[in-house]
Amino acid sequence: MKKGLFLCSENYSFNDQNILSIGIAKKIITQVKAFNDSGVDCQLINLHYAIHNKIMFFFQILFCKNLYINKISDIDFKFIDFVYIRRFFPLSRSFIFLLRYIKQHNHNCKIIYEIPTYPYDPEHKGIKGLVILWFDKIFRTKLHLYLDYIATYSIDDTIFKVPTIKIMNGVDCATIPVISAVNYSVSSIRLIAVAQFGLWHGYDRLICGLHEYYKKNPSQKVYLDLIGDGDKSVVQEYQAKIVRYKLQKYITYHGQLSGDALTNVFNQADIAVCSLANHRSLIFLSSELKSREYIARGLPIISSTKIDILPANFMYVKYVSEDDAAIDVNQIIEFYARLVKKESRHSQIAYLRRFAEQNCDMKVVLIPILTKIFE
Repeated sequence: MKKGLFLCSENYSFNDQNILSIGIAKKIITQVKAFNDSGVDCQLINLHYAIHNKIMFFFQILFCKNLYINKISDIDFKFIDFVYIRRFFPLSRSFIFLLRYIKQHNHNCKIIYEIPTYPYDPEHKGIKGLVILWFDKIFRTKLHLYLDYIATYSIDDTIFKVPTIKIMNGVDCATIPVISAVNYSVSSIRLIAVAQFGLWHGYDRLICGLHEYYKKNPSQKVYLDLIGDGDKSVVQEYQAKIVRYKLQKYITYHGQLSGDALTNVFNQADIAVCSLANHRSLIFLSSELKSREYIARGLPIISSTKIDILPANFMYVKYVSEDDAAIDVNQIIEFYARLVKKESRHSQIAYLRRFAEQNCDMKVVLIPILTKIFE
C-alpha cells in the first residue's frame, strides 16, 4: 500500500467539533478521506505555526529554516511514497527547506503541491498584501527544484516551471444531504448563497439587482439567504446595502450556519448562487466547491464564470455577465420558469444528485493525482 502525507498550514484545529463549518477544512478532510478510500494510507498533518507579531512574521519568512521541519522530524521518509501539500502563503524560507528536507531523506518521494486558485497574485492588494506577495514571488522561484507536480484547477501546463496535474474540486457526496423539497415554489423564488465572503463572490451585484427589481413593485417575489462570514469589510458592505435599499424583507443575512440549521435553509431554496465576480481575481474558469455542493444537494445554480465540470448544454446553470453590473433578476425568473416547465422537481433533484456523484465526488476528481502516485 502506498503511504503518504497531506500537509497544510491552517489556523485552526482539525479536532474542533465545528470544523466542518469551515469550507477549506471540510475540503481537506474530504481529500484525505478520499485518498484513504482509494487504497492509499494518507495522514493529515497541520503545520500551522502561530505568529503573533509582524517582526516575528518577517523573521520567519526570511531567516527561519526548521520551523516546519521540527514538526515532521520524527517521520521516517524512507517509507513515504508521496507528500501532497495544500498551498502555503506566503512561501517562505522555512517552506523551501521543508521541501528540500523531504527530498534529501527520500529522493523518490513524489511531492505534489496544490494551488487552489491560479493565478493568485490579483487577490492580494494594498501595501500589506503586496509586501507579502513580494516575498512569495522570491521563494516561488525555488519550487521547481523540489516539486514533482503542481495540482491546479487552471488550464496551465506548467506553473513556476513545474509540470501540472489538472484536477477539479470535489466533494464527499455521501455527507451532503439532498434537499427535501418535492414541489416547485409557485408564489416566490428563494435564492441561497453560502460562502466565506470575499470580493470575488460579488453578491453585491445581486443585492443591487434586487434593489432595481423591487423598484418596480413586482408581483413575483424573490428572496435571498446569505450564509457565512469571511471578510468583514465585504460582509459590512452587504449589510449596509441591504439596509440602504430597504431590502430587509427580502434578504436575510444568517451568518455562519452548519448542520441542521444549514440544511433547513437549503430545504427552502429553489436556486443556489455561485460566485458572481471571479473576474475581479482574473479567474474565468471556476472550480469552486460551492458549485459542487449545490449540485449535490439537487439545486440548479447561477454563476458569472464558466464552471469546469459542466457541459456546454447543461440546462441547470444560468450564466450571468462577467462584469460588475447589477444582476438582472428577471433573467433568474425566466431561468426558473424554464426549469418548472421542463420537468418535476423530483426529477430535477435526482438528476443533479446523480450528476454530482458521477462527476464531482472527490474519489472521482482525485483520479489524476492517484494515477501519478501509482506510476
